[in-house]
Amino acid sequence: MRKNKDNYEKLQEGKKAIMYNLISTEIIKTKSSDSIKCRIKHLLEKYKNINQSKNQLAERKFELERDRMDKKYKLQSERLEVEKQKWEYKREQARIRHELLMKKLELQLAQH
Repeated sequence: MRKNKDNYEKLQEGKKAIMYNLISTEIIKTKSSDSIKCRIKHLLEKYKNINQSKNQLAERKFELERDRMDKKYKLQSERLEVEKQKWEYKREQARIRHELLMKKLELQLAQH
């Protein structure tokens, strides 16, 4: 375990050539350090591509979520506006009924 940690620390310190040589002599004995270097480079490129794809997906997911929330807000606003218009209509209807009832009562009082 300590040996792997030492190897990783060498890679982090920028001693990549030493690291590739260690891998070729101690871990993958059938491959040269240049071959290992190319394979690691290839893996890093794939890793970067995967990260870019993940970032793009995360951005797209965020955009879709924002659009969904905008649409939900718009729909809720429209529902509230319809509800407001409904209550305005009912209030006006009640006012007219009240006026009509008052006129009826006035007429009945005038006839007696």
